[in-house]
Amino acid sequence: MKTIFLLLIAITTIVNANLTDPLKADYIDFSKLSLSQYVETKKSDWIVEKQKSLEDSKITVAFIFEKKDTDVERRLLMQVFDLNGDNKWDLARHYRNKILVKLESDLDFDGKVDDVTEYDSKTGKLLKKTVSFGSTNEWRYWFNDELRLKEIDRNNDKKPDMWLHYRKDRIVKTEVDSNFDGKQIKMVE
Repeated sequence: MKTIFLLLIAITTIVNANLTDPLKADYIDFSKLSLSQYVETKKSDWIVEKQKSLEDSKITVAFIFEKKDTDVERRLLMQVFDLNGDNKWDLARHYRNKILVKLESDLDFDGKVDDVTEYDSKTGKLLKKTVSFGSTNEWRYWFNDELRLKEIDRNNDKKPDMWLHYRKDRIVKTEVDSNFDGKQIKMVE
């Protein structure tokens, strides 16, 4: 019983680490993300199967499987979609053991990923969402399906400098690093 209790404390500490230490954001360089790389890059341990739309015979989905010893043994790694039929990949769904673990999206159909959503690999619950609005990044963290923290990079230095803490869909605390040094974080009233 004591072991289970200590394990629960350790897991809670790990899960809450990103919520309590706002400087822990993982920067995503959206300029280097390309959904076509998944479909077009030849990998010896991948099988890529493309399927055409029934309406206009354009390729609209690609299934990427992990290659095993036989064709019967294969595991779905991801699905990549062209949602609007413009011959550009718009959405990639990544799987681990049949559970969705990451979603990469081009929400404005400009050919560039602008949204990365990460899910818990055991439960499938939403953990983190990173959104790019042009040159800035925004990180959003969830706990028990509730938005808890939003981090914003206002000066495009790949580090957050504004933090909005949420409880029950309301901002309860705002912190700002006004001189962008990462040290003088002040609470905003």
